[in-house]
Amino acid sequence: MKCQKLFHKIGTTGWAHLLICSECRKHRRADQAIEAAAARLRATGILPASSTLVEAMLSSGSDLAGAAPVRKPFLALGTASAGAVCIFVLAVCVRQSHRPSVASKAAAKFVNHEVVPPPNIIRNSGIRASSRRRRLRGWSLLPGPFKPTANAIYDSEFLNPGRDGSAIAIGSSSHASTTAPIAMMDDFVVPAPVSLAVNDNALTVEEMSDEATKRYAQEAKVVDTRLFRNVNLALKHASFAKVCQELERQTGVQMTAGRNIVDGNGTLFVTVRPAREVMREISRVFGVVWELTGHDGAYSYRLTQEISAQVAEEKLRNDDVSKSLEALSKAMTSPKPNVTGVGFRTSAGDVRQGPGVDVGQATFRNLSLEELDILRSGRKLTLGSPGLPAADSRVHLDGELDPDLATQLLRSGGTRLEDGHWAAFGDTSFSGLTTYDQLPGSGAGVTLQLRVSEFGGVELNADVLIAARAPDGSLLHAGGPTSLGDVPGPAEDPLDNARDNAKEKTTPGFSDLVQLTPKPTTPLRDQGIDPGPIPPGSMLQFQGTYRTFPSLQPPRPFMTSDDFWQAVHETTKRDVVADSFSRLFPLKRYSGSLFEVLSKGCDAMHYHWKLDERFLTGRSEAYQWQRLNEVPTRYLEQWQAKRKVQGWLPLEGVLAMAMMDDRQLDAVEVGRTIANQWDLPEWGIPSRPHKPKLMEMVRPICRFLANLPLPLLNEAVEGTLTVGEVPTDLAAMIPMVLKYVPNSARLRVDYVPPGQYYWSPVFIHGKEPIRDDLIFGPTGEAVMEEVRRRYPDRTKEETSLSDGLMALLRSGVGPSAYLPSEDMGDARFSVKEPR
Repeated sequence: MKCQKLFHKIGTTGWAHLLICSECRKHRRADQAIEAAAARLRATGILPASSTLVEAMLSSGSDLAGAAPVRKPFLALGTASAGAVCIFVLAVCVRQSHRPSVASKAAAKFVNHEVVPPPNIIRNSGIRASSRRRRLRGWSLLPGPFKPTANAIYDSEFLNPGRDGSAIAIGSSSHASTTAPIAMMDDFVVPAPVSLAVNDNALTVEEMSDEATKRYAQEAKVVDTRLFRNVNLALKHASFAKVCQELERQTGVQMTAGRNIVDGNGTLFVTVRPAREVMREISRVFGVVWELTGHDGAYSYRLTQEISAQVAEEKLRNDDVSKSLEALSKAMTSPKPNVTGVGFRTSAGDVRQGPGVDVGQATFRNLSLEELDILRSGRKLTLGSPGLPAADSRVHLDGELDPDLATQLLRSGGTRLEDGHWAAFGDTSFSGLTTYDQLPGSGAGVTLQLRVSEFGGVELNADVLIAARAPDGSLLHAGGPTSLGDVPGPAEDPLDNARDNAKEKTTPGFSDLVQLTPKPTTPLRDQGIDPGPIPPGSMLQFQGTYRTFPSLQPPRPFMTSDDFWQAVHETTKRDVVADSFSRLFPLKRYSGSLFEVLSKGCDAMHYHWKLDERFLTGRSEAYQWQRLNEVPTRYLEQWQAKRKVQGWLPLEGVLAMAMMDDRQLDAVEVGRTIANQWDLPEWGIPSRPHKPKLMEMVRPICRFLANLPLPLLNEAVEGTLTVGEVPTDLAAMIPMVLKYVPNSARLRVDYVPPGQYYWSPVFIHGKEPIRDDLIFGPTGEAVMEEVRRRYPDRTKEETSLSDGLMALLRSGVGPSAYLPSEDMGDARFSVKEPR
């Protein structure tokens, strides 16, 4: 009875002891059964109202013959006494058959813990604060009956439910949401991995392994009562590092985020919930685990994603790409393929689609597995006829092009003598042509490149190349880029949350009428306006673009998914755990039942919602892709702070942006969010999603500058850096700029921040000196005032508005050159030949 008496002495912390002691839980069930019988005895007057059958047994252990005076007729007395004796005998048998085990001694460690049970546990337990001997009359985490398990379930199982396959399944209608009461389990923590120092002593290694195995097993059986402390969270687009910091602040338990998950983002709105429940839900929604380290009373937790979860996400991405490639192949073979190509202008002046599309599509449909793997890896795949490298030594083939396709390309155009030189034509409608297949040493090829979109769709492009030697021995080139088609990713397919969550329609509270009015994080006054069309010939069409290109504008007014979930929490008072990504959605107001509002809102945002253990959870349909596209919030905060100092981002900030991954820079939705919500239009300088050819120029230049040692970068800013000073490995990053350039040529960085006006003159080659001064300012008038101060002969207004200009100007390349800048980034000025 020692353990049982101890259980009653510890009062409000007795519920914590029940978590690990299966014997006391059996006694608790016996007590409840006896107490129910005692209530019937009190109704007949056999047992005093102020006493309980359990107390009588604990105090004397005697029978009930003299426990209370007889106050009813003889018949009632006999019947009740007989029932009491039977219950007493039953109680003694139950208690003798369930003696407390040694494990019950663990209750002693809870005596000194001042742990306050969660309010929902107190509410369901029937505990009176004024009672001297507090008892638990059935307790549970959730409303409803509690069914205790036969054995204790520890933190390792509670905090990480997904490791045994029971993680919440979001996005699949075959998995129902979890709303039934769950037992008090600790299945959300895993012990930290064991590291062994391997040496030549096999015995030592074996002993260390045995010791580590025992420690691992011991740490797996941990119940940390500190995690029962209630927390309140209001976190929007917060990194997991901040989530852990906030949980640590409110619980006093050390929590950190592992390096593979530290920059992940989540949105959590929680009111008075035990930390362990929040940690468990984080594990279930995001597919992560909490690793346990330390010792009893001083455990710490680290949030991380296991390799198995990362492999599962990679499999989802591979499956999406495979589905997109299959859809693209079907689109190519349809009667009306949804593809557009760059055509050729005929002699009549009209433009018709050239053979590049047909050849490119036929080449793609007949790729080998090895060649398809090259495409899927992001590399360019070049297939050509054997004569192509001989005609143009710069071409390197990955394989041979089908001879019939090569012949088709060579016969698609030709050459003829014009003004004393042989000109190349991409169409046979011109008269007097000699087709390329008739020229000796001619060759043709196709370069394919597959671009995977930010949501798993694919875009296939081809670059047709025809090379031949003219009759005078000069090299002829023909062909050009063409698009072979694109398809959206499966992750962008329409959702039907009402169908997937049909069983929740009758859940209490989901039929309540609500009006949801999200409040955007970016105030409406700061969301800007949609720009007008860009004037023809404007320099803006070659620059940053997120503020000027109509196709790259966000839906105004806009909101984020975090704004939606915040409105859900504030309107319904329900706890929310959802992932968070950089994407802007049209600002909408929703009204109707809670079920309808959640379903319509999440369908519009491509989110799946679920009700899981009284949490409303949200997961993006494309989360496996968006995780790759996200830019760490800590970087955005740093860039934003630097920009506020002088009104634009310094050069080093732009170069840091360029060092982000290509997927991050190519993600249009991420770019819209960074430029409009974070107010960082400089992101468009290395991004350029609408201009892939310019993107390939500006981005390498930025990365080249970012990798320069600081002294050389300072020289480049001042315009004194010579090509000979550039390390060979860095020069290889921009061969289009430094190839065939003498070592004495100088390089200078031309950077004009967005929103600034700059001097953009037009010079006539050979008739006037070419000035390469970089002059910019807040207004066009200020710029021209400085220009006229330096060069009084410049009387015209020659200013342009920058949306993020970046160029690497080179000078002194030779006596016949005139400072070519257009092929080295954004053209700040132009040079024309005299008429």
